[in-house]
Amino acid sequence: MTALNTPIVFNNSTGNDATASGSPSTRAFITTLSLQITAGSATTYGTANGAINVGDLVYVPSQTSGRKFNVIASINTSVSPSVYTFDEVWDASDFSATCYSGGKRAGSDLSTDAILTEAPDGSTIEIEYTGTDYANAGTIYTSLGSDTSPVTIKGTGSQAPRIVGTTLNGNCVRLLDGAYIWENLQFIQNKQNGGGISCFNIFANVTRNRFYKCTFRSEQAQLGGSLFADGRNTTHIGIFDRCVFDGNNLATSGFYRTGGTSAYAAQILINCTFKDISGTAIFLGDTRTTLVKNCIIHDCSEGVGFQADSFYMQNVNDCIFYNLSGNGITLNNSQNVLCSNFTGNIFHSITGNAFGAAADYSSGQEMSVIENNAFYNIAGSNYSNLTAGANDIALTADPFVDAANGDFNVNADAGGGDTLRANNYALNTDTGVYPFRQYVSDPFGGGGGGGATFHPLAQ
Repeated sequence: MTALNTPIVFNNSTGNDATASGSPSTRAFITTLSLQITAGSATTYGTANGAINVGDLVYVPSQTSGRKFNVIASINTSVSPSVYTFDEVWDASDFSATCYSGGKRAGSDLSTDAILTEAPDGSTIEIEYTGTDYANAGTIYTSLGSDTSPVTIKGTGSQAPRIVGTTLNGNCVRLLDGAYIWENLQFIQNKQNGGGISCFNIFANVTRNRFYKCTFRSEQAQLGGSLFADGRNTTHIGIFDRCVFDGNNLATSGFYRTGGTSAYAAQILINCTFKDISGTAIFLGDTRTTLVKNCIIHDCSEGVGFQADSFYMQNVNDCIFYNLSGNGITLNNSQNVLCSNFTGNIFHSITGNAFGAAADYSSGQEMSVIENNAFYNIAGSNYSNLTAGANDIALTADPFVDAANGDFNVNADAGGGDTLRANNYALNTDTGVYPFRQYVSDPFGGGGGGGATFHPLAQ
């Protein structure tokens, strides 16, 4: 079969075969041909009123039987009329057929593509990596899917496609409503004039999102904005798995959540990397039951910041905090230590405090589990306004192979990686992003005794 020039998106029930439903008009079959078609033959003769290329999809509405779509395999314009040879033979003769070419295609500007506004619940949209960015003239606004039938939008090909936001004043993506599964995509904020703005923005009262192996990155001209922002008074729920939040020293927060009074939206961030963020990597306002697990947060101002309007049942487990100019974990509400769990984390080269509470929250700390954490090169306190945890590890040497260059595998140095290994940390032979295997049975700090020799940071 002749390769199509670009991906073809077929109309849904709200459109028709000759004209794309919705906008823009460039998504329609807009180039017409007048062809002489003979039944049983793939060769036709005729003229076109515009550009026609090998690989174009042609639609012939007058075909009374069999196929109405065919792909152009070759064109000979050296004769008159021109000869258009198709991949497949036609089923019915028509010696004055009006045909349409161009297709309702998924174009390079996804902000104007009807596919992201028309896809029915439960459908899958595949965005192919072509080596060229999907450069958008405006913001992608979309409202698709439902809780029981989410729309899946995923990248395919050898790399994750880059969806590059407008250079003007707009987000890369703004969700109006719906339920989505996003996979293997890169979202790039690209505003080039004025102050910074958020890359991916929740702009509705109810959305559900699952992100898997997605990247959020700032390439805008000035400092500002978040990589992912949810600022609505909403029950929005988000799950982020194996995602990268790359501030590029431009974004002022990585994941940003603040939703107004009593929204309490639960957020789950697991196996993610946050890097080069000039403010707070994970900004949590108006949340409870948050889970941040198996994440690496490095070269940022602050790691995880629980704001004054955040609440109880917060969980930060098995994460690495490295080279932060502020605190590793900041608590701004006494309820943050109510039935919460902060265990198994490594804090390395923290200019502020590893744990920093806004006031003395130690009297309520017994309601939480805050222990089994490891500390190295902390300029402030391991625990500010909190009681030191049980079974903590005070490292005397750098535990990582080359953290400054992103290698967080545990070394074998005495007082560093050797100490972590003796307390159930071990190298992960997996070549993935995350350096540790799953901790299985032995209590942290137990030193072995037949248990697993792996720290909880896991893929």
